[in-house]
Amino acid sequence: MLHQSFARLGHKLTEDINPTSLPEMPHSTKALEGNVLAVLVRRGSHHFPDPSHFAQLPGFKPKVTGYDYAYSHVGNGCCLNSAGLRTPYCQRRHVTARYCQMYCNIVASCMGYQTYPSHCFLVLARADAPPGFVSCFNQDNLLDVGDQVDQETEANCYRREHEKSASTCTMDTTL
Repeated sequence: MLHQSFARLGHKLTEDINPTSLPEMPHSTKALEGNVLAVLVRRGSHHFPDPSHFAQLPGFKPKVTGYDYAYSHVGNGCCLNSAGLRTPYCQRRHVTARYCQMYCNIVASCMGYQTYPSHCFLVLARADAPPGFVSCFNQDNLLDVGDQVDQETEANCYRREHEKSASTCTMDTTL
């Protein structure tokens, strides 16, 4: 269905994107709807450099809700764990703060995120990193976000607190 929808719009997806072969995303009520988002998260957004581009394709009516967590701003600096060491993280370049939070929302094991000019650092283990987050550091350090930050003035640290709502993630792909 996804390939057909794109074909009608004059776009072509490569054959390696097969939404029906991906497992359902958590909180999804319909496998296909969850899998549309899973294509972006698990296969990467290299087909759509900015995830918002996918949602703005003609004929698509996105209704994306859910995966909504509350975050606290720990401070201006790099995230430190409860032992006072830099948190384990995986980074990706050219990601805005808004999309950095979106990636953290989607990855269940993400403990928080850190923004740095045009970079996104997700606080998580390397095994849980979404596509595109290939540079991982401090992986032997304790995986949590404490109450302190270091002196890196260009960074901002955010800790995931709790899920705000148990809403579903849906995307209407009708033309």
